[in-house]
Amino acid sequence: MNDQATKLRNIIKNIETKSFQDSAAKGRVIAVTSGKGGVGKTNIVTNLAIALASLGERVMILDADIGLANVDVLLNQYPRFNIGHVLLGMKKLEEIIVAGPGGIQIIPGGSGMVDMRRLGRHQLQRFIRELAKLQYQTDWLLIDTGAGISYDVISFALAADEIALIVTPEPTSLTDAYAVMKYMIEVDPRAKINLILNRVSGSSEAKQVKDKMVMAGQKFLNYNLGYWGYVLEDQELVKAVKRQTPLIIASPQSKAAERFLALASDLANKPYHKSDSSGMPVFIKKIVSFFG
Repeated sequence: MNDQATKLRNIIKNIETKSFQDSAAKGRVIAVTSGKGGVGKTNIVTNLAIALASLGERVMILDADIGLANVDVLLNQYPRFNIGHVLLGMKKLEEIIVAGPGGIQIIPGGSGMVDMRRLGRHQLQRFIRELAKLQYQTDWLLIDTGAGISYDVISFALAADEIALIVTPEPTSLTDAYAVMKYMIEVDPRAKINLILNRVSGSSEAKQVKDKMVMAGQKFLNYNLGYWGYVLEDQELVKAVKRQTPLIIASPQSKAAERFLALASDLANKPYHKSDSSGMPVFIKKIVSFFG
């Protein structure tokens, strides 16, 4: 335990913390995750990012789905380099960032990336330095994690300021989302988890699903689950995915696009707590803690 604590302190000490103290971290970090795949998580990340950018915000997506990175595919982009090259020290973060639609920026993920727990000390330091820069280059960092409860998914999710848990009305989605919520709360009871419901038929169904999840959290986990809103079932979204174009660009007048804009507006008006007393972003310290 002492060896692990010493390693953590040394990593933080060797990261250039002066930049943290010179300026308060601005970027909000939101991890978007789900209990199971196929619930539209990446669609929500990309469209919400573009909706936030339309409000004048600087937005960046980090595709952190270690096994099945697909933000770039959804946006019809096929970058040569990805975050795996940064982890291995082959590229700097700024060298792999690509411009996305609607003014957003994207850090491409890499399918089958290296296990971050196996990074050496210097590799970890390099990666943390690169990540630390992001909160001074953007207003929003949206992390598209994988689904489920793998170590990398949970680590990225719990390191973020807040977590958006994507759920659809299907029973399997509800069950798996509850399992993820339960596990995250066991790891960190202070985790800020918020529901975003996807593919609902309307506000009535959204309320029913929300009430089920909130009640389960209160009754069985003694946890107050947050709620950010919902996105409607919309065939225009299916068409947009096939065209590899974000819905909010392909069909901005669609009912689902209107919900993305409403979500973005609500989020932009929520208060945000920035960094701890040392000036270092909490997100960075948590990443060090999990992967160090």
